[in-house]
Amino acid sequence: GAGLKPAPTGTTPAFYGPRSQAELGNQKKWCVKRTLRKTESSSSMPLQEEFEKTGEYFFRWRSYLPLVMAVLFILAVAHFRYPFANHGLDLAWDAGCLAIALLGQVVRFFTVGFVPRGTSGRNTRGQVAEALNTTGMYAVVRNPIYLGNFIIWFGLSLFMKSVWFTTVIILFFTIFYERIIWREEAFLRQKFGDTFMQWADATPAIIPKFKNWR
Repeated sequence: GAGLKPAPTGTTPAFYGPRSQAELGNQKKWCVKRTLRKTESSSSMPLQEEFEKTGEYFFRWRSYLPLVMAVLFILAVAHFRYPFANHGLDLAWDAGCLAIALLGQVVRFFTVGFVPRGTSGRNTRGQVAEALNTTGMYAVVRNPIYLGNFIIWFGLSLFMKSVWFTTVIILFFTIFYERIIWREEAFLRQKFGDTFMQWADATPAIIPKFKNWR
């Protein structure tokens, strides 16, 4: 190529010369590490894409979630029974379960009632956000609406006094909202960049940190 001079006759360029065992060993290690990195990257990307694809699907149909829960609720009613022999304990249990469900409504009220316009909505066709909401409930937890929904249904499931119903609710909401959160945060990270990353680092995804309120 341009600027390269041929090696003098009878000499061997350094990069053509014999290599030591240490050099060959280091080269092999480097090749193995590069292969492993490519393998990990190629295997993780399809998983990320699958999570985002599933999350997008769940996001579009999330408004119909109560219909699915209603079917399970009816099945649980068929096996409804009071777990305690004492009427007072049964009433206390019912009151506690309804209080948990009411707590979920309170979380939703403080979230929906005080968010700025353009930062939250019921759109189903795709992700929309004019600004990143980082105050109020969104300063305490990144997904307050989903947290409130889960608390509501968790309280109702306990009210039904059905172990299988409560277990299904926990597993269903965990998988359902995990995928949606994955998709939403991928969108927010792409749109808001460092602003989102700083907010996400300071704000938990699900477990509230009340000292962050502002």
